[in-house]
Amino acid sequence: MKYTTGILFIALLALTAFSINAQTEKKEGEEKHIKIDRTRFPVYLGHSKLTGGPISKTLFDSLLKQGLTASDSAGHPFKVAGFMLTYAEVKLYEDAEGTLFLTSDYHEEYCPGDTLTSFLAHDEYSNLYDRTKKGDTVYFDQVKLIRPDGKSAAGMPMTFMIRSN
Repeated sequence: MKYTTGILFIALLALTAFSINAQTEKKEGEEKHIKIDRTRFPVYLGHSKLTGGPISKTLFDSLLKQGLTASDSAGHPFKVAGFMLTYAEVKLYEDAEGTLFLTSDYHEEYCPGDTLTSFLAHDEYSNLYDRTKKGDTVYFDQVKLIRPDGKSAAGMPMTFMIRSN
């Protein structure tokens, strides 16, 4: 009985020592990680300084055709590598009882580069320039940038609410 208790005690001691050693090695490895720059840079609609808010349909459509632009605080231009566009289109629906109500239909598409995909810009059913109207909202998110030094960076999201001309 004493022999079994002694073996269990030694095994428990060895297991505890192994566990403490593994935790110490893990903490040392975590300290060696390279710090990642999580700075998000401002993104603008077209060649303006607009980063969101209410905007007229005419101005929105003209700036959207110019694409997205970005720069740092010193004015160094960044290349826009891509972005996610979400379009919340306000629509009027009627339920089974004849009650009218407004709701939003959401359309989402990833756009490589700084401009809309040809589907969103030129398709007869999804042409965003023809579809935008008062009450719609357009979100630009997950903006990927390339800094002047060639490193990748993240852009800040933008939200525009279309108002009448």
